[in-house]
Amino acid sequence: MSDIAIKKLNKTETYLLETALDKRSQNPDIMSACYYISALHRLDLSLPCELLKALLPNLHVDDQLLRYTHGLMMELKSGRKGLVTRHAMIANIIFEQKQSPAQCYTEIINATQNSRAYFIARILHTLHMLGENYLGELFSVAAIRFPFAACFSQMHAILAKEQGDVKKARELFEKAGQADPKNAQVWQAWAILEKEQGDVKKARELFEKAGQADPKDAQVWHEWAIFEFERNNIGNLETKYTGRWLFHKATLVNSSDVIIWQAWAVKEFEQNNIGTVETEYSARWLLQRASQIDPQSVHVWQAWAVLEKKLKRWPHAECYFLRAAEYSREPKVKSRIYFDLYMMFFRIDEHKSEGYLVKSVEANPEDSIAHARLAKLYGFQSKWDESEKHFQISLNLKPDDEKTKKWYENMLQTQKRYRKR
Repeated sequence: MSDIAIKKLNKTETYLLETALDKRSQNPDIMSACYYISALHRLDLSLPCELLKALLPNLHVDDQLLRYTHGLMMELKSGRKGLVTRHAMIANIIFEQKQSPAQCYTEIINATQNSRAYFIARILHTLHMLGENYLGELFSVAAIRFPFAACFSQMHAILAKEQGDVKKARELFEKAGQADPKNAQVWQAWAILEKEQGDVKKARELFEKAGQADPKDAQVWHEWAIFEFERNNIGNLETKYTGRWLFHKATLVNSSDVIIWQAWAVKEFEQNNIGTVETEYSARWLLQRASQIDPQSVHVWQAWAVLEKKLKRWPHAECYFLRAAEYSREPKVKSRIYFDLYMMFFRIDEHKSEGYLVKSVEANPEDSIAHARLAKLYGFQSKWDESEKHFQISLNLKPDDEKTKKWYENMLQTQKRYRKR
């Protein structure tokens, strides 16, 4: 057991954990149950009681497991029903003792009912996010255990692509397509692989298969539309399988998806089809549609602000940036919006520029770059104390930032020369 990890627990929990580990070593089933529960709780999942029963049919939860683990293993009665550890730290400590984590997850996969394939998919997705190196083995196990579920071969294919094994990725995508030919996401993911490999013909064939598999999947039409725009197959609303026709198809399938309207607007802007809010299917018209569907979409207002900024329509860009900031609930996003406003007005309006930089720092006090910029600005204004304060904050947040260090040194030299006068 990790001594560092143990120190993070309070004395009672440490004693209980050490006692439980000693007790469970006397009963292999209790030891295994603790591993299974910890394997899932470290992923913020509970172990369903019926799954534990399938794994360990002779183990009694109340009389053995809960009794001999002294409350470190708990049964949830409401909400996400199942078994968990007292908290995730304990789960991690216990799971660290497992010599073969892949074997533990393999046993869980093989004991899971056919109707719970989605549960295994969630486990493997989380392990993928954690970057576990035994994941490929588990995808293969899951694909055999649930041959009807294409998602496991698809997820394995994406992993193979990330690892640079394109040949294996193609084989796995083909296997997934055979398992579930009506799964549009499989064909779409494969199409994106071929797009990235530069095989335009194959990518189009796969996008077409995706559209045929599920004509009501707006994401398929959306991704295909972007693909055609990128290849200058722009077309119009009437010409099938051109970029505009595909975007229009996506909006007909799901007219409430602001991401589609926004993406289409960006592509029209790239084609210099800017228009006005009255010009149908122009960039501004499309952004207005998106803002009407979701008036509080931060991304839509940001996209519109960037468009107007590129056109040097500063008041309009400022208005849309401020709407994005108003609706943002994430301090880092709000801070970045104010920082964009600072940069926009940097050479246009010094007073506004400084005000937005201050707002950026206030929105996210952990942004070392904003602090450094503000420190540099105060240095130019001979506000030495304020400059020193923000340089210190910036360097505390990011000690190895050479650019900030150089700015700080320049400020100190300037201050020294100024005081010699």
